[in-house]
Amino acid sequence: MSAPPPLPTLQQFLPQQQQPPPSQQLPQASQPPPSDSHLPTYPVTPAKPPRVHSCVLCQQRKVKCDRQTPCSNCKKARVECLSSVSIRPRRRKRRFPEAELLARLRKYEDMLKELGVKLEGDGEKEVPNVEGNGGTPGTEQEEDGCNVDEARVRKTSVNGAWAAMSDEFRDIEEALLGSSEDELETSITRTYDSLYTSDGTELLGFPSNTDIDLTAVHPNPIQICQLWQVFLENVNPLLKIFHTPTTQQQVFQIAGSPGMTASTREMDALLFGIYAFAVVTMDEGQCEMVFGAGNGSGGKKKEMLAKFHYGCRIALVRADFMRSGDITVLQAFLLYLHSVRQILDPRSLFLLTGLSIRIAQRLNLHRPMALTPFETELRRRLWWQLLLLDTRMAELSGSGTSSLTTHWTTPLPSNINDAALYPAMTTPPPSTQGITESLFILLRSELLAFTTTLRLAPPKSREKAISDLESHLNTTYLTHADPNIPLHALTLLTASTALAKMRLHLYTRTTPPSREQAFTHALTMLQNLAACFSNRTIITNWKWFVVMNIPLDAYIFILSSLRLSPSDNLALKAWAVLDELNRTRDLTKRREGQGEEEDVMHQRLCSLAVKAWEAREKREGVVPVPGWIARAREEVRRRRKGESEGSTPGFGGMGLGVEMGGGLAEGGLNGMNTGMNVGGGLGGQGVFGEEFMGGVGQGMEWYWEAGGLY
Repeated sequence: MSAPPPLPTLQQFLPQQQQPPPSQQLPQASQPPPSDSHLPTYPVTPAKPPRVHSCVLCQQRKVKCDRQTPCSNCKKARVECLSSVSIRPRRRKRRFPEAELLARLRKYEDMLKELGVKLEGDGEKEVPNVEGNGGTPGTEQEEDGCNVDEARVRKTSVNGAWAAMSDEFRDIEEALLGSSEDELETSITRTYDSLYTSDGTELLGFPSNTDIDLTAVHPNPIQICQLWQVFLENVNPLLKIFHTPTTQQQVFQIAGSPGMTASTREMDALLFGIYAFAVVTMDEGQCEMVFGAGNGSGGKKKEMLAKFHYGCRIALVRADFMRSGDITVLQAFLLYLHSVRQILDPRSLFLLTGLSIRIAQRLNLHRPMALTPFETELRRRLWWQLLLLDTRMAELSGSGTSSLTTHWTTPLPSNINDAALYPAMTTPPPSTQGITESLFILLRSELLAFTTTLRLAPPKSREKAISDLESHLNTTYLTHADPNIPLHALTLLTASTALAKMRLHLYTRTTPPSREQAFTHALTMLQNLAACFSNRTIITNWKWFVVMNIPLDAYIFILSSLRLSPSDNLALKAWAVLDELNRTRDLTKRREGQGEEEDVMHQRLCSLAVKAWEAREKREGVVPVPGWIARAREEVRRRRKGESEGSTPGFGGMGLGVEMGGGLAEGGLNGMNTGMNVGGGLGGQGVFGEEFMGGVGQGMEWYWEAGGLY
């Protein structure tokens, strides 16, 4: 296996002035002519102008192109005029059926020889054996061990008794070897697309008018490189959906090309997905440092996020993401879905993640394919990230189902570094034992794969299954992790939270529910969350992941349980953890950008926290009130005042009431069997449903049983 090429630098792709070689430099006018006047002189011919090729549309329509930019035909059709030079030639796929046909002919020829039939030209040319290990170095290998050179030799050896059929087979083989499967596939796809007038993107709210110059929407080359660096630090370690060295080379090449001419429609979509996701992970100060001060009231981050979301939607429609067979377009769509998680209703986003799963299934990402090791690894990574996002959205939307009900056979991603991968490789790299760049994505994929088996396991064997998983994760990954490395620390906390979450849901479903054990595991989840917020690097680079995966089920379970037992040892420990957590991340604080009437989750968490604290004061007397409880009390008081005046809808109208949380604390999660309807009745803003704490079992039966994911 040859070593992968080194990472390129941006300077390699920036246009530079090139000096002609010394042999081609003309003497300056001020210099005297050379003394050797007897030497012959030659006229200097001017360089030929570069040849201008016909555009892609004119070539496809087979009409004359005036070779302008844009050409008159493209202007009339109101489509983008693309030069055929800018379109990368597609790799010709290897054609296994031809090799199989030739091998079969060789077999029949050998059978005739065994029967004593003398073939014409027998012995004139040595034919390689079909069952050999493949040909000479430098030849293209076919799947059955033969190569292209051998196939061509075998073609000339079919004669004798096969003479009548030989010419026909030669004609068929010549036609097959002379045609491209890519050309045939493209022709069929275009014909199929022409049967329908719409691809359905307008139903999803994507813009129908894509006749817009995206060059003005792209940031400048320096900003592109800055956003790419932010993406590498804040997003790539947790997703790893593409090969970083290859994508970096493409990004630098596009950024260094004049007017972004080196970009394709697929790469345009991917770039805008990278821009948007990078901005999501930045704070307001970082956005102003990269893009300058904001002009609007919403801030620079909001302005740039809206701009890049708009560009990404345009680019996705241009790339025909609903029908495209390019994996790059699906990668761009996944990044777009991640970037809108904070502003889009989980119920709506769950529908879009389902669309991404369907696109992936159409591309056969859900099962192994006979592709190169490089392509295989990228497809595995993308498939599992799609599953993880779809599963999380199923949890938040309360649908109770996701793609986990669909069978798939795609193996887990390999435990390797990107340096071990390169496009030209022919053999899979060996999987590494220990820590690699793929540590985080591999651990989350293992957790997701385990939930599918846990759902089907008998209830009595689930505790042992979780213990076996914990032992496997510790042996394979976690014992090699260094808590001082931020990514390793996040991995350790994520694994601990996921295991605690599985056990929390397991113990709340026992008969009778084991409240103390469930409380302990819920407390572990909150302790891990507090550790994430207290780690400066984790919360600086990966705050988007921590915030979007806050274990609200554990938070609600703790507050509800504290209403019944507010003063025992576990309760005192829980109040200390809640104080620490709310000093770094006040979960009763209204979400950014949400109005007073909109953030129902904020209202209900405040009410639940106040009720738990009032139960403690009733039991213990006067207790110093922490700041987050004081803010929650003020919020509840303000809302009740507005309700009494009739100016705003109160808690009672939203099913909050004094009974909120009672069913959870008294009967555990298993006892919440009425009234939740997760995701309903919130006007698209919250996560939990109308009764909030009335009953979780009905809407999230699959979620509790599977244990969910962090």
